[in-house]
Amino acid sequence: LKNQRIVEPHLKALYSDFPYVLAFQIVSVPGKISSAYPDSYKNSIGLDISDQIHVKALFNGEQYYISKVFKTVQGFYAVVMQYPIMKNKKIVGAIVALMDIGKIMPEILSVKPENTDYRIWVMQKNGYILYSENEANVGAQLFTSEIENQFPEILKFGKRMQAEEWGVGSF
Repeated sequence: LKNQRIVEPHLKALYSDFPYVLAFQIVSVPGKISSAYPDSYKNSIGLDISDQIHVKALFNGEQYYISKVFKTVQGFYAVVMQYPIMKNKKIVGAIVALMDIGKIMPEILSVKPENTDYRIWVMQKNGYILYSENEANVGAQLFTSEIENQFPEILKFGKRMQAEEWGVGSF
């Protein structure tokens, strides 16, 4: 896991296949980044991320994990998908895909915003805005931001969506 010459070609191949992924990393026991691609993420090698929820889940035996939005050690908000690396039936690390919310949401939405007359936004249950056509809103916390003061109807809609799996509304 720590040999860059062996690991990097695999990370590079993954990176070229998934344009919405910012970086691929290898996290080793006990939770340190041991490899990273592309080069702009190499400064994260050696950082201890063992306190992050997805890493804790990995070392508690979760086989596959998609995180909620969190603040990365690099200082921005993202989600990760990780898959464990096993040796002798033990988890020894994980391949981690660090994803940009603004890039991945348009890829997974069944309706493409540019093909509609309406605006689309995606919110986590806690009110964190994952995606909005207005990029200034991405990363905002609906229930504690200026958005709620400017648009009380959005706050009302957000609270309704908190209680439901999904929804459509207008304001």
